[in-house]
Amino acid sequence: MKIRYSCLFFALSLMLSLTLPAAGVEIAVNPDPVLIAPGDGTQNLNFDFLVRNTGEETLVILSVRLTVFDAGGALVTRREINRMGMRPSIATLGVTEFAPGAMTVLLNPFQEFPVRMPLASLRYELEFTPKESEGEIRSAVTVRPRPFGPKTVLRLPLDGKVLIGDGNDFYAHHRRVDLGHPLLVQMGMKHNPTRHGMDFIVADPDGKTYKNDGKLLEDYFVFGRPVLAPAAGVVADCIDGRPDNKIGEFGIDYDELMRTKNGRLLGGNYVVLDHGNGEVSFFAHMQKGSVKVQKGDRIKAGQVLGLVGNSGDSFWPHLHYQLQSGTGFDEESLPAVFHDFRRYYGSKAEKIKSGTVNTGDLVESR
Repeated sequence: MKIRYSCLFFALSLMLSLTLPAAGVEIAVNPDPVLIAPGDGTQNLNFDFLVRNTGEETLVILSVRLTVFDAGGALVTRREINRMGMRPSIATLGVTEFAPGAMTVLLNPFQEFPVRMPLASLRYELEFTPKESEGEIRSAVTVRPRPFGPKTVLRLPLDGKVLIGDGNDFYAHHRRVDLGHPLLVQMGMKHNPTRHGMDFIVADPDGKTYKNDGKLLEDYFVFGRPVLAPAAGVVADCIDGRPDNKIGEFGIDYDELMRTKNGRLLGGNYVVLDHGNGEVSFFAHMQKGSVKVQKGDRIKAGQVLGLVGNSGDSFWPHLHYQLQSGTGFDEESLPAVFHDFRRYYGSKAEKIKSGTVNTGDLVESR
């Protein structure tokens, strides 16, 4: 009888193993290596998780836990988001379900740390459950970030007091690029070139960015402002002649974008400035007919490149600026460390010798 029960148990186990879907998760980080970018009293880790569901059933994420250690292996801090509470913190990720066989971009929810905190080793543990069945699946990845050492002394690309309308914090659209999106997959994109990007605008003392009703390009205070080279370099690429969009309209020809797979079409009229040291500046959405440089030109710091416009992937006038690792479009973004500027806190201003800027910062070159 014992033998029969053993055989029956073995048979049932075999049947279950054949009918239950295989479950598993593979996790990578992008970019790799992860850079530590200096902030305003903080240090920031701007990277994503690439999560691939290797099973046959949709998975739902339950929690993300971070444990930080110093160089000696001592515990520094531990943080977690999960499904607890009436409005769970896990919902801030935006993506909570992972389709079978698909690669999904998951934003790193723990991006900002005090400047004094050691960040030698960070262990991220992700927990999932199958959507239609029981069980828990855990996967972990360890990140060992390294401080970013800028090579280029950059000045702000606009004169006067300017506002960073959108930067590269957790909620910024530059940060939220989905490399798994069908459009980017078709274009063969492997990097988020806007990861550390920023949009420069101008606001009046009340915080408004335009006069009148804001329906005309000329209503915007930043429209037509000179765009300045933040450092010396050589023009690696540029384009002019693309129209400025009407306010609220979108100026991208998707057929051309997919035919050419030229992501720079999103930038409208643009300039690519190679600083010659593995760091490249990219300026986008410039005014039609305003680009004053040509490919191959040698540029001095502070030289006028063109004027702020509203071309390409832009709904209202602004200057998009990013520092990147190469002259192509599918390049990894780098933190832009600017020198000799003021950061305003209401009526008070702080002189900054070198530092980064981010969403909501009011700054001015000095």
